[in-house]
Amino acid sequence: MALPLVALILGFISIRTRWVEIADGLHCGIRKSSIWIILAWETLAWSLPAVLSCSAGAFLIARAARGQSQARQLLIVEIPILLSALILPQIGLVLGLLPLKANQLFTYFRARR
Repeated sequence: MALPLVALILGFISIRTRWVEIADGLHCGIRKSSIWIILAWETLAWSLPAVLSCSAGAFLIARAARGQSQARQLLIVEIPILLSALILPQIGLVLGLLPLKANQLFTYFRARR
């Protein structure tokens, strides 16, 4: 159950560390909806390969150790966890972006030091 929690935290941290960059884009006139879409795709770009790699690794290890049928059962059991590991980084992205305001760019810049 730690994987989904880690995914949520990573999604939040990936946005929080880039607040100045994102606020600068808002300040320059980029629509917030465009920023949300770009960041959602970026988050999916790193979370999807990670989830697929973990599931493929677990499947191959289980197949080598226990056989094909045990590996399929493991895959069926882990599907909800893997899906939550794909969704929770997006939720972390939303939680990281909600408090962001373009008019607070100077505050974010000073807090970064």
